[in-house]
Amino acid sequence: MPIYRRGTHVPFENLREMLRLSAKQYGDRIAFVQKKEGVDKAYTYRKFRCDVNELGTGLLKRGFLGKKIMLIGSNRYLWGVSYMAVICGLGVIVPIDPSFSPNAVAEIAKFCSADAVIYSEDCKEKLAMLDEKTVTVSFDEARDILREGRALMDRGDTSYKKLPIDKTEMCEILFTSGTEGSPKGVMLSHENFCSNIRDLGKMITMKKDDIVLALLPMHQAYQCTCGFLFPLMCGARVVFCDTFKYLIKNMQEYHPTIVFGVPPLLESIYKKIWNNIRRNGDEEEVRRDIQLTNALYPASTRAAVKHRVFSDIHKSFGDELRLFVVQGSHISSEIMKGMRDLGFLTIQSYGLTECSPIVAINREKRFRDASVGLALPSGVVDIYDVGDNGIGEIRYKGDNVMLGYYNMPELTAETKRGSWIYTGDLGYIDKNGFIYITGRKKNIIVSSSGKKILPDELESYLSRNRFIGESVVVGMVNPKKKDYDIVAVVRPNISALKEALGDDCTKEQIERELIAALRQINSSVPFYKRIDTYIIYDKEFPKNSARKIQRDVLRQDISDAYKKKIGLID
Repeated sequence: MPIYRRGTHVPFENLREMLRLSAKQYGDRIAFVQKKEGVDKAYTYRKFRCDVNELGTGLLKRGFLGKKIMLIGSNRYLWGVSYMAVICGLGVIVPIDPSFSPNAVAEIAKFCSADAVIYSEDCKEKLAMLDEKTVTVSFDEARDILREGRALMDRGDTSYKKLPIDKTEMCEILFTSGTEGSPKGVMLSHENFCSNIRDLGKMITMKKDDIVLALLPMHQAYQCTCGFLFPLMCGARVVFCDTFKYLIKNMQEYHPTIVFGVPPLLESIYKKIWNNIRRNGDEEEVRRDIQLTNALYPASTRAAVKHRVFSDIHKSFGDELRLFVVQGSHISSEIMKGMRDLGFLTIQSYGLTECSPIVAINREKRFRDASVGLALPSGVVDIYDVGDNGIGEIRYKGDNVMLGYYNMPELTAETKRGSWIYTGDLGYIDKNGFIYITGRKKNIIVSSSGKKILPDELESYLSRNRFIGESVVVGMVNPKKKDYDIVAVVRPNISALKEALGDDCTKEQIERELIAALRQINSSVPFYKRIDTYIIYDKEFPKNSARKIQRDVLRQDISDAYKKKIGLID
């Protein structure tokens, strides 16, 4: 029986056992592809498991048993080997965002009492402020340790493979995306991860012939579980993407079938597709073809015909993409449907680091464009403290819920009460069990009259306008009226504006288009939700490595521009 088949699997209680079963079932199949010096290097499942055991054996011999080991580096094969070697019985792995500053890396190392760090050579400068007692191991040195471990295993050393694993104990400390400057480490166990990836296998189809593009950073919970561990269970192939800059090139080169991404990425892709359609003068024809193909049944026929009709678009993404899963900030349901209209099955999921991370996901044949999906089979989603509008805080319980925050008992008690974790997200559940996110508690703008404004709702309207590249809505205190102003921070889509207004379009023309967009939105929402003013942001919004917009950083960046706009400063 295969380790995984849709809805069923061979039981495994920890990641080491999962890897053993995968290597046995898929041994000579390719598990990973990485470009080295311009040449693709492929690694099989059998090779990956051998490398994990050999590195683990070498690290054990060198005295790393029971240690907390940080791992910092860009996406690559040896990152995966190092991660699994540590987590499979040796010690506690602490993946670190390679974009963190040296000070932040040192702060995290001190906070969690890290004993060592394994790092890629391009991240060496990040270690500059570490305590001199912290042992450092470069990836080059890790290769030497791996060879030492291989020699030991060739002589019969099986000590690493026999290390005990308690599935309920902490095996990883994962720092959340907003960690820099205020460490918040999520403690996770083998049970957490195994529960999550087994549930994923019951919700979406991943086959041994699938190719997954590892686009997001591996240290991030979403990519690690969905784009690394889950494919390992299913026998799929993971290809390491160069950077976001080379996304389309990589897709054309490796022909991925599944991509796990984030809303800003999908929004950018969707707008670029339509910009190209308009540039070529094909908008009327494409919209007619969408209408005609949407009328086809069954779904399999509709998908096949769309693939032929919109073949040029599909070829630009490698021609094999069958599923795009997005998770993160809010995304317009129109974009979700728009991608499906062009033949790309696109679904939303929902999760948080504290849940390893998936909480809910849409299914391929049962989905709602505006919903983040259905709760995982072994989990329960509930709405707490429901208001008159049916909206309340989303809470969740399941085997994938964290053990707690490392050395933060008060925060743990506040967030995890009994078996429930309180997410801080607001939303509701419809009669069919689909979950809808309406915003974050901490982002709500509360006016002096007590009215509550959810930025996500207004941002959804803004994202639909083709002249707007990115947008964020924030509340800024206006001392003149002793209340909040609702401020839309907008990064114009310059290419779309130039296409519509001409290459020599002026700043005044651009502002007129943006003002028209805001007026249209204000005419469709209640008075208290209307946008008061706007700030044009002429560069990409500040984002963390998970591509989430950093609202607090953005708010600071626009502070002077806002004050100038309302006449507080010259």
